[in-house]
Amino acid sequence: MKRLALTIALSCIGGAIFSFLGFPAGWLVGGMAAVATATIAGLPTRVPGWTSALNAVIFGASLGSAVTMDAVAALPEMASSLFFLFISLVASILACSLYLEKVHHWPEAEARFTSIPGALTSVLLLANEAGASMPHVAVGQIVRQFVLVLSMPVILYLLPDAGTHETVQHAAAAPVAWLDLVLMLGVGAAFGKWLERLSVPGGLLLGSMIGSAGLHLSGIVTTPPPGWLMIAIFVVTGAMIGTRFNRFKPLDLLRLLRPALESVVVAMAVAGIIALIASAFTSFDFASLWLAYAPGGVETMIAVSVALSLEVVAVSLHHFVRLLLLNLLAPLWMPRQSRTPSILQENR
Repeated sequence: MKRLALTIALSCIGGAIFSFLGFPAGWLVGGMAAVATATIAGLPTRVPGWTSALNAVIFGASLGSAVTMDAVAALPEMASSLFFLFISLVASILACSLYLEKVHHWPEAEARFTSIPGALTSVLLLANEAGASMPHVAVGQIVRQFVLVLSMPVILYLLPDAGTHETVQHAAAAPVAWLDLVLMLGVGAAFGKWLERLSVPGGLLLGSMIGSAGLHLSGIVTTPPPGWLMIAIFVVTGAMIGTRFNRFKPLDLLRLLRPALESVVVAMAVAGIIALIASAFTSFDFASLWLAYAPGGVETMIAVSVALSLEVVAVSLHHFVRLLLLNLLAPLWMPRQSRTPSILQENR
């Protein structure tokens, strides 16, 4: 609990500073940067599993409150953008893998598993099974998420009509409807646990979103979560990303940083190009589509869309579909044979 308190305090301080400076998605980005810096410096940071689960339920319930009848009516139109999502996913995986293999001469296993954008737990398990070098894969995956959360808010904020983070600030002044909040969290947690037991990817977050959306669409609940709760979500999410650097020594990070950063740029460029093409064939704006196709974590990319007031429902559903596709495709992307021993085997 002391480590959790320290971690959340660091995230709050970093988030408050970035938000005060007017940084886009400041609570999320600042918290992530502060905790990551402290973690690399050796401070005992930690976000336990139950905190992550609670954050997923609250976040899902908050997302569900944004679902309206207009958003539901637009679901059939999403088929075209989901087709481009599949193209973007496959293209970015292939491009990153080839780049790491050909330019940086990474072995096939490391290049392949580092190129898979998301589904971190599944990817690390598959990488370990294939005997890939875990530092290569883990650093590549975590650096990608860090860079995306750090850069995407700035890039999208500078685009025309990309929205701002005013929604959170305005909602913070609204009175709290405690009964509505309890209903949202209770029903959301029940749906989330049900989907999680069915092994649905991102089940806790998705189920909570569905439960909350049902309450709002039926009129049982009429108020959104308070703004301070959204800020708390950003703080915890940023802390979760920052603590993932606790497995690595600074020298390991420096050695693998350049290939990881360059592969992120490749993935972002591919997603941006496909999003630009898709925006010409759908009614969704380029900024929302680029974030929907971005190769980042589900919670973090959705959090960015909320902070920048983009098309939250569309971005959320795209990332849930992307997560489902990744869990289906990742086993098919296993290398034909392991070309490098794991770090544990090397140490032995």
